[in-house]
Amino acid sequence: MKKILIADDHEMFRDGIASLLNSIKLWEISGKVSNGLEVIEFLNKKLVDIVILDINMPEMDGIETAAIIRQNFPAVKVLMLSMFNDLTHIQKVIKTGAHGYLLKDSGKKELVEGITTILEGGTYFVDEVKDALIIGFRSEEKFVEVKLTDRETDILQLICQALTTQQIAEQLKLSVHTVEHYRKNLLTKTGAKNSVGILKFAMENKLFQG
Repeated sequence: MKKILIADDHEMFRDGIASLLNSIKLWEISGKVSNGLEVIEFLNKKLVDIVILDINMPEMDGIETAAIIRQNFPAVKVLMLSMFNDLTHIQKVIKTGAHGYLLKDSGKKELVEGITTILEGGTYFVDEVKDALIIGFRSEEKFVEVKLTDRETDILQLICQALTTQQIAEQLKLSVHTVEHYRKNLLTKTGAKNSVGILKFAMENKLFQG
């Protein structure tokens, strides 16, 4: 069973998420902590599969914590929770390599879908976050000419829709190995380090049609 660590400085909020997820019985809540330092201390003793991480916390905020997790615990996924949907916060989260961004007023369905998608190897950003990224990237007018094949373009679109490699393979009737080959080509051509980077590149260059 996949293990989850919840980090939020509001006890009622983290207890509420834990109670909600426990009722679903899909995952195990391994721990609940109140700040970033406690997250790192916890992971040094016991690894989990995903950390649900609040941005605004004392001692060490979610942005700094996510960056440390990315560097020191690369196998651990990060789903960021926040009240902020402004471009500045979103861009900072993406730079940390977090695998998802969920607003605190999101519903149970989005929380479960986000965790599931990330644990299956995808990324998950709610529509409000995607909209903020699109508006921000359009205003910056950054364009990089990259020639993609039709198949690479198809796969890029599906990556931006947060589909996993397995889901892309099934939808396009390709082998997982072939999809991974195209994904590596996209990483090389776009200069991205992961799926989040591909999404960022696609939005900056108006390649994402979602």
